[in-house]
Amino acid sequence: MNEVTTGPGGLGGRGHLLRLGAPRDTAAVRHLVTFLVASVVTVLTTRAALAATGYPQVGGGGLHLAHVLWGGLLMALAIMLLLSYVGPAPRSLGAVLGGVGFGLFIDEVGKFVTSDNDYFYAPTAAIIYLVTVLLVLVVEGLHGRRAHHPAEYLAVAADRLTAGLAGGFTPTAREEARALAAQGAGEPGAERVARLIEAVPDDDTDVPDPVRGGVDRVVRWLDGLVDRTWAAWLVISVLLVVGATQAWVGARVARGLVPGLPEWTGVAILTAVGASVTLLVVGVVAGRRAHLRGAVWVRRAVLISLLFTQLLVFRAVQWTAAFGLLLDVLAFVALEVALREERMVRAHDVG
Repeated sequence: MNEVTTGPGGLGGRGHLLRLGAPRDTAAVRHLVTFLVASVVTVLTTRAALAATGYPQVGGGGLHLAHVLWGGLLMALAIMLLLSYVGPAPRSLGAVLGGVGFGLFIDEVGKFVTSDNDYFYAPTAAIIYLVTVLLVLVVEGLHGRRAHHPAEYLAVAADRLTAGLAGGFTPTAREEARALAAQGAGEPGAERVARLIEAVPDDDTDVPDPVRGGVDRVVRWLDGLVDRTWAAWLVISVLLVVGATQAWVGARVARGLVPGLPEWTGVAILTAVGASVTLLVVGVVAGRRAHLRGAVWVRRAVLISLLFTQLLVFRAVQWTAAFGLLLDVLAFVALEVALREERMVRAHDVG
């Protein structure tokens, strides 16, 4: 039987990337977050390990094997892995290898922006932080602003089908593929993909994917956390602690107590903290009437802290600002989970 359905708007109404054959993976954010987390953890671990061992030189006879070379090697291995295999299985490992490699690469940025190859260049922490934030914005631009097209869900279902044809389906994997195919119902080939999913043989032995398993456990933990009444106050308390720390740094800079930084930098930090606190208060007030609206305002407060305030704080106190960054990121992730849950509930109620 031939399928002649063309989906909403037909093929001509699709975007250029879909027409080119480049659908977005519905699991892309998980892989990209894994990549970014691996990068940041690698930078911090590398800095700590080098400081603890006295910054040893790897090599001899006038040669030094800088860890940027190992980073390039790991990124090359990640690319070769992702280009060599089809299906979703290699992506978790590729994300980790690529993230560790990128972390080793970007950690040595001070050597490449200074004429004397200074690894200890003071603004290095701020540069690395800025690059990380820019990459987060790229992820947000690619995956956070547009809903997936039904054809993208169907393409991802076919991608999962690739793994099933090679190694069979566990019950969980089959349900995931079914759900994706259902989201692509009505698209050309949807019925064939659904039938192929049912034809894949069962596989009772689930080969573990430690990266995906770890991420899924964190997401399930956050899903449970956002349902608790005290979770919102915990997030607000964390943000207030971060804001107070940032204000303390800003006050020191504004008073000229941090050498090498102009006093206006401290004023800018204090101004940004004031804006975040104002948005936080608005979020608390709005959240009493509508949880979703309140979470949106609190998220804006976190974004100001992540995209602006923390950058200046990193410039002022360098690596000691990493703890505040970690708290900001955790709060941001918790808010994203809460917003997702609230939107899903609203969509279900409307449906």
